[in-house]
Amino acid sequence: MASVCYSPLKGKIIRVVRLDECGAVVTGADNMIVSDGFVSVQFAPQYEDGQEFIVKNANGDFCVNEKDADRLKRINLTINLCSVDTGVFDIILGADPITDGGDTVGGLFGEGANTTKFGFELWSGVAGGACGDEGNAQYEHLALGWVENARLNDTTYEYGPAQITITASTHKAPDYGTGPFGILPTPFGALDHMARYLTPVAPPEAACGLQALAA
Repeated sequence: MASVCYSPLKGKIIRVVRLDECGAVVTGADNMIVSDGFVSVQFAPQYEDGQEFIVKNANGDFCVNEKDADRLKRINLTINLCSVDTGVFDIILGADPITDGGDTVGGLFGEGANTTKFGFELWSGVAGGACGDEGNAQYEHLALGWVENARLNDTTYEYGPAQITITASTHKAPDYGTGPFGILPTPFGALDHMARYLTPVAPPEAACGLQALAA
């Protein structure tokens, strides 16, 4: 089986879907965000170092020198937003919505744990305008089936644009399958946190505001 080569270039779209406490997708109204209002998304894998087993002989030479493999624990996300979709306060940060005239205009941030969970996807372009065998444009697609522990980081208001930064971390997503839209070629396994692959599936169109997620 041949492998493919590509160079990701520029973030295109992020999509966020609401999950319940068990990591299952919540369908219906106001359960999805599709946005191009981000500056950057950083993915930082976190590993636990493997146990070392070292025994030296009387001369100081290694008698036993072995090390277990490092283990992936989770992936940390840092999301920098340049455009504030107020639905983020609800789906990602767990704030109580502030509504005005039927529109969600903000959120109330209070004490306590943020227990919200969400699925997160990102599409990037591919350098060189790569196209697949059938002449379709190609994209890199990253899908994280279960993200939690989101935090609103420091925000500075000054003479210039203010950016909102959110950090969060992944959890294994055994029930994510091929995602709520069925576009992953291979479903998530029991211990999988992220899928990252080349695809001809174009990103969805960005739209301001919470959207419905079909069953």
